[in-house]
Amino acid sequence: MKTLSLRLALACGALFMMTACQEPKVSSPVGSEVAAKKQSATIVAATLTVSAVPNIHAGTPAFFSGTASAEITKVSATLDGYAIASNIAVSNGEYSFLSTFNTAGSARQLVVKGYNTSGSEVASAPKTITVAAASAYKAVRGVWLTTVASDALSSKQKITEAMNLCANIGINAVFVPVWGKGVTLFPSQVMQNLTGVSIDPVYVGRDPLREVLDVAHARGIKVFAWFEYGFIASFGTNKGAILTAKPHWAAKISSGADLSKNDFNWLNGIHPEVQSFITSLITEAVANYDVDGIQGDDHLAMPAEGGYDSYTVNLYNQEKGVNPPSDYKNATWIQWRADKISAYIAKLFSAVKAKRGSCVMAMSPSVFPWGRDNYLQDWPKWMNGGYVEHISPQLYRYDITSYQNELNKAASYVSSTQLPTRFAPGVLLKNGTYYPSQQFLQQMIQANRNKGVQSDIHFFYEGLQNFQSFLTGQYADRPAFPVLY
Repeated sequence: MKTLSLRLALACGALFMMTACQEPKVSSPVGSEVAAKKQSATIVAATLTVSAVPNIHAGTPAFFSGTASAEITKVSATLDGYAIASNIAVSNGEYSFLSTFNTAGSARQLVVKGYNTSGSEVASAPKTITVAAASAYKAVRGVWLTTVASDALSSKQKITEAMNLCANIGINAVFVPVWGKGVTLFPSQVMQNLTGVSIDPVYVGRDPLREVLDVAHARGIKVFAWFEYGFIASFGTNKGAILTAKPHWAAKISSGADLSKNDFNWLNGIHPEVQSFITSLITEAVANYDVDGIQGDDHLAMPAEGGYDSYTVNLYNQEKGVNPPSDYKNATWIQWRADKISAYIAKLFSAVKAKRGSCVMAMSPSVFPWGRDNYLQDWPKWMNGGYVEHISPQLYRYDITSYQNELNKAASYVSSTQLPTRFAPGVLLKNGTYYPSQQFLQQMIQANRNKGVQSDIHFFYEGLQNFQSFLTGQYADRPAFPVLY
């Protein structure tokens, strides 16, 4: 413990020590000790700390945070004497703010000052930082969060920890699974009306999507509402509440049985009522939340085995004059159904834009043409049609030769103007107990760069911890997020 004289020197200054802080005139040593304890208990120096994300670049938002002692209620910040933040509230002893710098420079002086309830400055925290030159390009550096094999969304504290990790690495976009297993990650009136369950029961009393938005946006991270289940009603032997309420929405195989594949129970993505339902769910999220984009994946589709329900059969007959072939792999039958899914994607794009033009329409399909032939996703057509603004094909491979081959094929389906910012390969970071070696991960990222692609999206979040240092170095360039809408 500091001596009394040192505590008073810190709080009052040397002059105060020479006068008011002289040793009390008491006859008893015991009395002197009591007086000293009383004085030391009333003098407490305010404390303030500040930290910054690594690799700060001009033109890209930088995240600053720190701690403050109880008497500090607000902080402000200057860089080289110029104000960059003011009246930042301190909550539970912590504060944070974003700032974007226009010019680069080394040894720049950041000073955070703390103020009490009276507005008096009571502490300051200086920090020397370097602002590197702005990156010459823009890019999406993303990661998918999950509700399976991860606790990242299990509490607001876990969300904060996850977003801190992402910010430190250089991740500038997160994809949040808001639709899965027939329930939502946000309170949904659409689902309340259909099934009587407005949110996944695990999250009753919370709004995880809102929590992610608040924490991520405070760190300059974009948030995409990922509608992971797409046209899937449920998982497992239980058909689920949706198909219980609307049995005619089920996709059918040629035998007339409901379509279940890999234990997923599928809705008929060609039926107009199903399409209307999914559109309502997506536009509800766009209307009620400041999400930066929405994303569908290989489940906003339908397995090629489907399409044998009465509605789709009659529609095909009306247009073609014959019933669909019994061979679900028939090329004409495949393309006809893929075109119906593509027409829906175009309608969904219009519906999203009608709600908010700045909301990005993104998709993460399987590789082409496998995705078309097996799940009716003709995504090159979506990109050529301009109704998907960002594409992230799932290039999940286990060796660099296979990855390079799929990368070359996928890149060939987008234009040279789309490739730099609207194309972000999906990179497998974790699958069960599998993690790529650091060498393989570096090879995949370098293959993207060699192709002129500065963007990557990693599946999934729980793999980041294993590669935190490596990815922080890989993403030291900190490019700004591109304008995609």
